[in-house]
Amino acid sequence: MDHGTATAKIKKLSKILRMIAALAMIGTPILVAMFWINQGQPIAPWLKIDLLPEGLAHAEYLRPIADLQPIYRLAGFLVSLIPAGITVLACYYLSRLFGLFEKMEFFSEASVGCIRKIGWTLLIGQMIHPFYVALMTLALSISNPAGERFIAVELGAAEMKMIAIAAGIILISWIMDEGRKLQEENAATI
Repeated sequence: MDHGTATAKIKKLSKILRMIAALAMIGTPILVAMFWINQGQPIAPWLKIDLLPEGLAHAEYLRPIADLQPIYRLAGFLVSLIPAGITVLACYYLSRLFGLFEKMEFFSEASVGCIRKIGWTLLIGQMIHPFYVALMTLALSISNPAGERFIAVELGAAEMKMIAIAAGIILISWIMDEGRKLQEENAATI
């Protein structure tokens, strides 16, 4: 594959991925709203969205979303915006990164910064995950009779895996930044 063909493929794929990230950024809050408006039921036969944390999705001690009063569904929606906001922010940085890749800026300060921000966004998202689960269980169980309300916390293997991935992304961004600085120093000395 010659350089021109590789460049064209990188630009094309980067453009596609930038558009997918932008669509995900726009679509995430819409899907969250549709989940709560449709009371947790599938929006279409081919589109099932389950926004509840894995440990809560089928918990027998939680009322079905359809049985909750509108004020508690609203509370659930607002709590759902916490991870949705993290997703939107990560997609924003991905969209920016793929836009830079489309311009063939791989080791620029801006692209390294986007990669670092993606890593930190994912890491922060996992760090606040237990608080999100606690707020969601409170929102979904607050209407239960006294003695049946609860707050749960969830930090499992999936969250630990994502913390490791986020830390790896941050490390990669630091390594890329050091490489970028060395490249700039070498270019300046020639």
